[in-house]
Amino acid sequence: MIKVRVIIKRPGEKPYCTNVSTGTENLKRIVEGELRHVAIASNIGLIVNRDGEKLGLEPCFSMMGIPFRGTCVLIGNSGETWTDLPCTWREAKHLFPEIWGVEA
Repeated sequence: MIKVRVIIKRPGEKPYCTNVSTGTENLKRIVEGELRHVAIASNIGLIVNRDGEKLGLEPCFSMMGIPFRGTCVLIGNSGETWTDLPCTWREAKHLFPEIWGVEA
């Protein structure tokens, strides 16, 4: 299975960078349920639990006016393929400050 570099953010915790397997079952395990992909840039997406609100998962952060609940995975994408996050930690923190608890 292919592993890619991502940033994971759990509710109430600081985000961290790690490598994860891109298999659907593994990503479901990380977000604790069915997957929802939200494109936040042309080559960057956010993977979250599709039913996070309905399941009452703890709020994680809000971005672009959208509240995200449960564990979130910031990941690169190229078409239908998950890829390494195409930015450095510092660039991600600058581009998506909400993940670090800072409003843009």
